[in-house]
Amino acid sequence: MPGTAVRICLGLFLILKNRGGAYFQKMTKKDKLKKLLKTSIQKLWKHETTKWIVAIILAFIIWNLILIPSLRFLNKSPTPIVTIMTNSMEHYVEFDDWWVRHKGPYTEKEITKENFTTFPYVNGLNVGDMIFVIGKKPEDIQVGDILIFETKQEELIIHRTINKWIEDSPNFGDRYLFQTKGDNHYVSIQQYYLDETRIPIQRIKGVGTFRIRYIGMPKVWLYRIKEKIKEKIN
Repeated sequence: MPGTAVRICLGLFLILKNRGGAYFQKMTKKDKLKKLLKTSIQKLWKHETTKWIVAIILAFIIWNLILIPSLRFLNKSPTPIVTIMTNSMEHYVEFDDWWVRHKGPYTEKEITKENFTTFPYVNGLNVGDMIFVIGKKPEDIQVGDILIFETKQEELIIHRTINKWIEDSPNFGDRYLFQTKGDNHYVSIQQYYLDETRIPIQRIKGVGTFRIRYIGMPKVWLYRIKEKIKEKIN
């Protein structure tokens, strides 16, 4: 009897094995590829690196395809978020000391120390700060506002408004013009690619509202690395 039981079990095993082999042989190339792909994905997903890569890709998609377009619509600005990339808006010292050193261009525009203390970001902005931008009509932009505008080379500048006026143009009628200056600069920039003393509304992207401090530092680091690579290539 034991021998008979063993033979029966062995026979069943061979039948199942043969059926399984036959089934595998009948599998199409497409089925084999699906099985191989599924197994590979399962193995990859067990690694923490894979999970991080997927998380970064998802974050990139959400940021660029959902968040930024939504903010463009809500903030009424084509550039709803910017990062401070240079030190042109930093103060480095206490406000009273900063004012003594930099008051000249402001007093020329009849901006007193008391006036300046009512401006947004009275102590300046730091490298790595992320600024949320809203669109404003030219008549609603005020002296002291943080203005985000574009140069002729399509670079974004984030400086403070120090003057605003209406100019009568024979071709365009009345139009608003603005003057800005970085808090850390002693004068407004006047170069071929950027004239801060006459900024037309067409170059303005919006006004800075609130900030998240230093959250944009990864972007700053990547920018600096890119610039160093450019220097070495050139």
